[in-house]
Amino acid sequence: MRGRLFSGNKAYDAIEPIYSRLPDSEREEAENDFIRCAQLFADTSHEVSLLSNLKQVSSEGEYFIEQALNRAKHELAGVRDEGNRERAASSTDDEAERTLEDATTLSELVSASDGADLWGGRGVDYSYARRASKLVETASLEELLSFLDERSLVLNDAKFAINATSRLMDHGAQEKSDEIYALAEKLALAGNWSAWLGGEKIAFQKLRQKRAGVESQEEGFRSLVNDFSHGQASAQMVLSDLDEIIDIVAPNAAWDKVWDQVQDHLSVYREYVSTQSVAPLEDVLSPEDLIAYLQQRGMLLLSIVLTDRLRESLLEVARKPGGLKLFDIIASRLVQHESSHREIAAILLRLVENPEYKDVLVKHAIQLSVSSDAVVTNIARYILHTLGMDVEVPSEKLPAYYDLVVLGDENAEKFELPAGVEPGSSFWIEDPWYWTTSLGYEIKMVSDASGIEVEAIRRRCAEFMRISGAADAFGPPAEKRLEIEIKSLDLLFPYFR
Repeated sequence: MRGRLFSGNKAYDAIEPIYSRLPDSEREEAENDFIRCAQLFADTSHEVSLLSNLKQVSSEGEYFIEQALNRAKHELAGVRDEGNRERAASSTDDEAERTLEDATTLSELVSASDGADLWGGRGVDYSYARRASKLVETASLEELLSFLDERSLVLNDAKFAINATSRLMDHGAQEKSDEIYALAEKLALAGNWSAWLGGEKIAFQKLRQKRAGVESQEEGFRSLVNDFSHGQASAQMVLSDLDEIIDIVAPNAAWDKVWDQVQDHLSVYREYVSTQSVAPLEDVLSPEDLIAYLQQRGMLLLSIVLTDRLRESLLEVARKPGGLKLFDIIASRLVQHESSHREIAAILLRLVENPEYKDVLVKHAIQLSVSSDAVVTNIARYILHTLGMDVEVPSEKLPAYYDLVVLGDENAEKFELPAGVEPGSSFWIEDPWYWTTSLGYEIKMVSDASGIEVEAIRRRCAEFMRISGAADAFGPPAEKRLEIEIKSLDLLFPYFR
């Protein structure tokens, strides 16, 4: 309560009427309490305003109020001076960045700055080195040699040294390129994983290939193995770029033997031995089947970020020349699993305007048209109707008359968590109102459209949840299983129940 009181403007208006009603015998103690609370709970600018207002109405202890007010004003002045210095420094840095970006040649870059790192570090300013690395790609030999003489400091940056060597080779300056190459090699190979992640070692291996061709791959592979074998950092840090690295140092690797070797290495670890043995997937017989399997498994992880990426990748596959075969295989696997029906139905709908997809769309839409999910069947039938296909809708007779009777529970219209239960907490109550708390918008929409009471819909929804597994399917146990699965895959995405 105090934190809210002393952090807003309403406190100013409350000071005078409260103070005027205090007995004289209590005012000094109240002022001391007010000063202490203002110092504890108000930010510096509010503290000054609060104490100024108190001083205007005070009849006791003006000396102590004056002392506290002067201290707060002094502190506020310090805060403002620091903010001005930070803004000035930020403005200076931004201006320096713009000056570097405006330079279109190495000669202009020489005029813009000396390239020194003001903060120490490696001795060369990072932004300056990056701009020089870009400009050196189009520099003439004369301009490049002049820049190297005037700004030799930039040769402390590995990427610039690599680009400069490459440009010197383009100009046929063999002796100078050999000299700079030696520097580039030393800088690039001195770093560990950060040099792989930063692109320095990848760029250097490309430079090796430019100088020595295919023969350089053995050197690159030896460099990679050396870094791995020394365990300089977690292998996870480089795995995201490993495909690009391997393509440079070993483009013709025998991948079946590579994975066998990896399995042999993993088998000695405790984590590998303690887990269940991995059974082969009998329905995965080709690379296309494997891609389809990974797509389908990704959809089941219920991660919004991952699902969005999978959707876009599947659409991109379909639109690529020759990608329709792979799209058909992936779609076939998704259609086999009811949990993926809505995803594949939505993706098929986005392709319906393109006639070249007609055969594939019809094939899968026919299967989806008899899905147990009404949303999926409606989308599938719309696709078939749009493509000029007749759809036979299966139906069965309903009872001649029936009515839904509700108990009239007053909690049926309340979509709120029980008192004391925070959103996202691992808590579960055997109550249909709690189970359906997060479905307020959807249930009200269905009620408005159908005329069925909200209570009836909530109870029916809760019954479906109970049949599907109740807490084991929707509660903390299910959430824990999902968390364990995602963490085991190192997917650092948000996920939702």
